[in-house]
Amino acid sequence: MTNRRDTFILVPSPGKGEEAQAALSTWLRDIEGTAGYQGGAVLKESANELLPDTLVLTLDFESTDAIRAFRKEIGEGTNPITNDDKASKSADQVAVIVDPEGAPALRYEKGDGMFALLLHVHGLVVDEHTVSPN
Repeated sequence: MTNRRDTFILVPSPGKGEEAQAALSTWLRDIEGTAGYQGGAVLKESANELLPDTLVLTLDFESTDAIRAFRKEIGEGTNPITNDDKASKSADQVAVIVDPEGAPALRYEKGDGMFALLLHVHGLVVDEHTVSPN
């Protein structure tokens, strides 16, 4: 069972929805073989409850230490989960979800300017259930 799952809610820069989705899918496959990485998923928001083309990226790792090592390893490169400007410590932009009218403009600062991060959740998996096919 996965012990650590990180979830990222990302908004592609305007007009980049399909390109962003393809880039996330490619990136998931590119990180295969990373120590402790157990897989991931790209989900596309489908109920029109969030901004257009919103994507959810999940990454499963065997431990918190494994994902920390992974993030350190990829920290210098361009990718969808770390800031393009490595000196920036900007916060998640969740305000756009809870107050779209009052929130500041999104900052597209991940993946070479392709993504704005709305929310990042670190999760320890405490229960997981898979339904067996009949």
